[in-house]
Amino acid sequence: MGVKVVDEKEEAKEEEKRAGRKLTRRDKMKLGGAGLVVVGLGVGLGVGLSRGGPAPGPTCVYHSPWTRVGETITSSVSTSKHTMEEAVVELYASFGSDTTISNDGNRVAGVDRYGDNVTVREYDTASNEWVMLGTPILSGEPDLVFENKDEVSFGAASVISGDGQRVAVTSPFHNSPNITRSGRVRVYEFATDDGDWKQIGNDILGTYKKAFLGRAYTVDLSKDGSILVVGDYRKGRWAGCVTVYKLEEASNVWTPLGDVICGSAKNDRVGASVSLSADGDAMAVGFQGNERNVGAAAVYRYEAKDEGGTGTWTSFGGTILPGPGYCHFGWPVSLTADATRLAVGGSSYLGNGLSDVGEIDCLKESKVNAGEVRVYELLDVRDGTWTQMGPRINGAIETDALGWSVSISGDGSTLAVGASNSDRGGLDAGYAEAYRYECGEWSRAGSPIEGADAHDWTGFAVSLSYGGTRFAVGSPNDFGLPEGHPGAVNVYNHEF
Repeated sequence: MGVKVVDEKEEAKEEEKRAGRKLTRRDKMKLGGAGLVVVGLGVGLGVGLSRGGPAPGPTCVYHSPWTRVGETITSSVSTSKHTMEEAVVELYASFGSDTTISNDGNRVAGVDRYGDNVTVREYDTASNEWVMLGTPILSGEPDLVFENKDEVSFGAASVISGDGQRVAVTSPFHNSPNITRSGRVRVYEFATDDGDWKQIGNDILGTYKKAFLGRAYTVDLSKDGSILVVGDYRKGRWAGCVTVYKLEEASNVWTPLGDVICGSAKNDRVGASVSLSADGDAMAVGFQGNERNVGAAAVYRYEAKDEGGTGTWTSFGGTILPGPGYCHFGWPVSLTADATRLAVGGSSYLGNGLSDVGEIDCLKESKVNAGEVRVYELLDVRDGTWTQMGPRINGAIETDALGWSVSISGDGSTLAVGASNSDRGGLDAGYAEAYRYECGEWSRAGSPIEGADAHDWTGFAVSLSYGGTRFAVGSPNDFGLPEGHPGAVNVYNHEF
C-alpha cells in the first residue's frame, strides 16, 4: 500500500547487469544473506555510486531488507480546504511533504504541504502501532486562495527535536496584518500533565510580503529544542539571511542568539536549507543561489563573548563548492550531532554518475535532473577543512532528482536520500534509499523503498534516527490509502 521494498531476486538481476556478467551461486548467496557482506565484482556493487574513474575495490553491501515498523501513518483530513484561483478546486493535503523522526526512532512528526495539520505519533511496541501523541496541531491559514501553481510549489515544515519533546511547525502561507504570505514559525512542547502540545515562546513572523517564512528545510531544532534556527532565503532581494534563536525560559521568548548571517549578493539564497548540531552550537547553511545559482554550503560555530553580548557565528572548515554540472547545490543540507560530518544534496545535478558534465548556465537550467549527494567530513575540528567522504551518490537517469531530500544520522554512520521524481515504479513514483559508511565508502543498506504507483513522490522527505536504524519516508501524493486520504509517512527498521 503506497510503497514497496524491492524484491531480492529482481535486485540480483540488476546486479548482474551492473557487474557485466552472470552472478555465481556464491555471489547470489551473498546477495540473499542478511547483514554485511563483502563482494568484489570488478566494478563493485556500490549501486548508485559515481562510476567514473578506476573500478573500486571490494564493496561492503548490507542486503538484509528494511522492514516496516507499524502501519502507514496518514493524515486525518483529505483536503486542505484551500483553492487554486485558476482552477477553483480544493487542493489535496499532501501529508508527508515533510517528516522528521526523533533520535530513538520512536516519535515521528509529519505535516501536509500547507501546514494545516501536524501530527506526532509515538510507536507502541505492544500493539505495533503509531499512536497519536496529543491532538493534531492545526496551525495553517483558513481557506487560502492561491494565485498560481508556483505559490504552492513548496510546503511547510515539521521538525521534531532529538528528544522528541518539542516540534517546530511552520505556516509559510500565513498572512500577518497588512503583510500577505509573510509566513510564521511556532514551537510546541508536549505537556505530560495534560497529554497535549502547548506553544512555547512567541511566534517568529516574516517581515515582508511573500517572505513565505518557514518553507521546508529552512527550520531546525537542537536536540532539546531550546535552540531554533530559521532561514529567510528571500530576504534582501533573495540574498537571504539566517537567524538563530534561544528560548529564554523565564520570559518564554525566543531571543536571537548571536549575529544574523546574510548573503553578500542578491540571489545568494542564504538559508534555503539549514541544519543544527545536537547542542545548537553549530549549524550548516545552504546557499542555493550562490554564483549564478550554482550553490554552496558552509558550517558555522557559535562563539560566545566573554563579557556579555550576543556572540558571533563564525564559519569553519571553509565554504563547500560543487564541481561542474551543479545547480542549486546546498539544498538541502544535513549535519551530524557533533557537526563533524555534513551531507549536501543537489537534485539539479546534470550528471548521472557515469561521467561529469561541463560548465552550464544555472540561471537558465533550473529544472530537476539526475541529482547527486555528497558527504563531507571534518577530520581536524579546530583547523581542518571539509573533505569529501567516500564517493558521490548519483541519480541514475535525468529526472530522478536524487538529493531532493537528505538525512545523515546523528552519529554519521548512515545516509538517507530521496529521489521523488524517479520513474522506477511509474511516472514520478519516486524512491528512497539508505547507505552505510563501511570499507571507506557509502554502501547501500538494504533495498530501495519505491513508490508503488505513479505520482506517489516517495522520498519527497526522509529522516533518520540517531543511529540510523529507523528510517522515515514521506510520500505526499500517495492516494492508495483508506478513505482516499492523500499522503503518507512510513517508518522502517534495519538491524545493522
